[in-house]
Amino acid sequence: MCALNENTRANRIVLDPMTMVDNYQIINLLGQGGYGDVYKAKNLNDGKYYALKTEYLDAPKKAIDKEITFIKSLNSPYFPKIYANGQSSNFKYAVMDLFGKSISDYKKSLFSKTITGPILIHIGIEMIKAIRAFHKEGYIHRDIKPSNFLFSKNKECPIALIDFGLARKFIDPETNQPIPPAEKPHFGGTKKYVSIRLHEHKDSSFADDLASWFYTMVECWRGRLPWANIRDKDDVGERKKSISPGDLCSSMPTPFRDLYSYIFSLEYYDVPDYDKIISTLEGILNTNYSSAQVNLHELYFRIHKDDQPEADANQPEIIMPEKPMPEPEKTNGCCLLI
Repeated sequence: MCALNENTRANRIVLDPMTMVDNYQIINLLGQGGYGDVYKAKNLNDGKYYALKTEYLDAPKKAIDKEITFIKSLNSPYFPKIYANGQSSNFKYAVMDLFGKSISDYKKSLFSKTITGPILIHIGIEMIKAIRAFHKEGYIHRDIKPSNFLFSKNKECPIALIDFGLARKFIDPETNQPIPPAEKPHFGGTKKYVSIRLHEHKDSSFADDLASWFYTMVECWRGRLPWANIRDKDDVGERKKSISPGDLCSSMPTPFRDLYSYIFSLEYYDVPDYDKIISTLEGILNTNYSSAQVNLHELYFRIHKDDQPEADANQPEIIMPEKPMPEPEKTNGCCLLI
């Protein structure tokens, strides 16, 4: 039975803690969107925690049904999985993986507000693997950015990719070839991270997801992108065009300039060489950080230590050349797709 509570600030109804939705007990509210909420919930059958997303029945776009269908079509631990879905008298809901904090939140929690050295390189490799897995499904994401990558407990896939609201099919399932570009494509993505091609009113492709990944890496390393304070979309595009790879990557290992040249030379129909990118990043680790010991699975427990049961909190410490971190914000991540 659902216990409802009127939220006067947002003029909406939220679920109280301890409320039962099917076999899932609401623990707390994680986030709110325009037409629904995301909660941390416990499955009383297996004792595990999940993200439970709701969408009000009067939501105009009815997005949750499409989202459920889309996520069920994906087949990789780099993406969330749907465990249950249904409908109450007030909302539709979907139960999916509860991931950890985003790369963006982790960056903000650090004293320096930057992620440098071997930690970022390891994260970057996992982000590329997640993007590659998504592209293998025949889709382009179109909104690659730090807040859409979350830490995961999965040892083999410690970084998860979420938020598929702008994603679309890129490979035609009948021909197994890229769908031809639209003549007048709509601008899709977050202007701070989209590729130069999109500013030039060209359609999105695999290459543009990688360009957004590159800008994500630069922002995490430098702390901010050179165009962070520019509001106008066209002005942002001009700044991206005018800055040289050397200036953009001035504080980063030299191979990042080679990655820039490769990624930004890709055309619409090109299939990226993901292994080449990963190999370049691994080369940086071997050359610049050969003595560093980084384990992203252990890092998960370090940055989520306040959120873990006592048994999880006793995970081994990670040895890494990073500045001490202040206590992270007490907000759990999840597949937040509102």
